Amino acid sequence: MNAGLLFSLLLIGLVCIKLYSKVIRPASLTLLDLLYLPCGLVFGIQSLFIFFYFGRDIDYFSPATLTKVYLAVFLFLIAIEIMSVANSKVLSKYHTKLDLTRVTLKAFIKGPALSNLGIILVLGYCVAIRLYMGFNFGIFFSGTATEENILGLPYYLVMLSQFGRLFENGLVLCLFILISTNKPRGGRRKILFGCALVFLFIINFSEGRRWLLAFFAQGYLVYLFSLGRFRFRILVSALIVGLIFIFILIPGFLNIRDVYLGELSTGDKNVLRQFPFLGIWDSEKNSIYSEQLSPLSVLADNLVARGTATSFIGDIFEAQKVIPPMHGMALQSVFKWAVPRSLSPRKTSLLPTEQLIQLHYGLPLRDQQITWIALGIADYGIIGGFSAGIVIAALIILLGLFGIRVYRRTPFVALSLIGTLISFIIVFEEDPVVLLAIGRNSLAIWVIAYLIHLIRKEGVRTIMKRSFAQRTISDWK
Repeated sequence: MNAGLLFSLLLIGLVCIKLYSKVIRPASLTLLDLLYLPCGLVFGIQSLFIFFYFGRDIDYFSPATLTKVYLAVFLFLIAIEIMSVANSKVLSKYHTKLDLTRVTLKAFIKGPALSNLGIILVLGYCVAIRLYMGFNFGIFFSGTATEENILGLPYYLVMLSQFGRLFENGLVLCLFILISTNKPRGGRRKILFGCALVFLFIINFSEGRRWLLAFFAQGYLVYLFSLGRFRFRILVSALIVGLIFIFILIPGFLNIRDVYLGELSTGDKNVLRQFPFLGIWDSEKNSIYSEQLSPLSVLADNLVARGTATSFIGDIFEAQKVIPPMHGMALQSVFKWAVPRSLSPRKTSLLPTEQLIQLHYGLPLRDQQITWIALGIADYGIIGGFSAGIVIAALIILLGLFGIRVYRRTPFVALSLIGTLISFIIVFEEDPVVLLAIGRNSLAIWVIAYLIHLIRKEGVRTIMKRSFAQRTISDWK
């Protein structure tokens, strides 16, 4: 049997067994368990799709290289499992077990983290910042937030945009929780929730197919928690959504983005203002419709043109036959890029981690689907899959613990952090620095929210009598 096909089937089987053991008991599901899902999608189902559609493995890698790729993926999952056991056995003694439901189920019990007015204000902020970035800088669809565009923005706009991304995920999670608990009683409240979800759907649609998948994943997770057990109708509805996703949403997104990027390439930053009049469905302007391509061919061509996570790791392994590993340089680059630009102005002269890896191994400088697994392999070879699993699991555990700790004072900040973590895990093929940026931005939002809370409660004069650190430590005790 073909090596790639065999390993893909083994991985899918492992992921199905693991997830089934969790979904039948949703209360035991943790953030770390969710990492199995994108691994199955990216290295299993995606590879199977390309194999059956093109009748070959990706880029014709040798069986030896494919064995290394999937061995690194299995080592990554072994590391995740070890960290999960350590988290449940060791940290639970100190009442700090990272349980995904500890935050969301609290919201079920205590009620919404946002009032109607709060939902309107947060949604208004998210929509306003997205439209402002789109109208003035052309940054709206995925593929437009390039390094050049982001570094050319004032730093406060970058931070406001990143805060908006956190709030979007928090609002999605909050709305799904309210809907699953039948909280939208009354016509006006149902209309508010419906409109909010429509706007959030459009925002995630513009971010790309992976973020749209994360949007649906949050809804299914909350629904699963609310039921308390797995039901067959969840599987049926997920299959229906999956078919809609593959045959309608993905081709539609690629179609709209193709027109948008084509107009943006002319140098006009005001494309979004004219976007409704660009002839999105005009066959003369759109190659997808003029060539009458099927949805599956559109998806396959997009995957092959951009390259997959499997092909990027395979390229690294091929290059390591003659080039030594980076020995931690890639991970150092991630942490350097996580430092705020205001504290490290020189970081703008650094190469992005993806390009740093490509330059080190002599690979073409093009957009690739980088993952934590690729990062670990670039640094330490095949054992890097295991080290990447340890690092990402440790970071997720720490961020999850932070979310649990801040829930008491700032529940929406906690929901925003957990919702963004879920999205990052589902997306998976994202720059590793994003995970550190999530923690950095959540901490900044929590500090601002906590200061507002202190000012409202005690006033500025009382606060100045004791340092912020003393106040924070006493409050957390």
